[in-house]
Amino acid sequence: MTAQCLQPTIPFNDDEVTQGYFARIGHFQTGADAGRFCRFFDLSRADFRDGNSRCVEVIAAISGESSTRLQHNVIQQDAGDVLRLRGEGLGLPMVRRVSVRFCPRCLLADKDKAPSLERAAWRFRWSWLLKPV
Repeated sequence: MTAQCLQPTIPFNDDEVTQGYFARIGHFQTGADAGRFCRFFDLSRADFRDGNSRCVEVIAAISGESSTRLQHNVIQQDAGDVLRLRGEGLGLPMVRRVSVRFCPRCLLADKDKAPSLERAAWRFRWSWLLKPV
């Protein structure tokens, strides 16, 4: 199957991880979660989780975004419990969201960007961005 750029496209945020962008596209286009959206493109959950080249290839094809830009923000599995993002090693607690802390101003800014979503706008930050500090 050859993936084609889905319309309408949605922008990729510079602070967004590539896998989160894919999940956001899936939610926007179909209402599906990331696991189900992976199946639409024969993308294995392992490829998605590990952020390998197949993952980046599929996301670039369906988003129209540059694969170089996507590769820069992809989270990749490294040795043991270390994940790599932009050349930095991250521990699992940084990526896994077992607790959440947000800047109140950031939450208000999210709500102001999409007033129709009301408090649901806050969920987007939880779902698609790295665990904030």
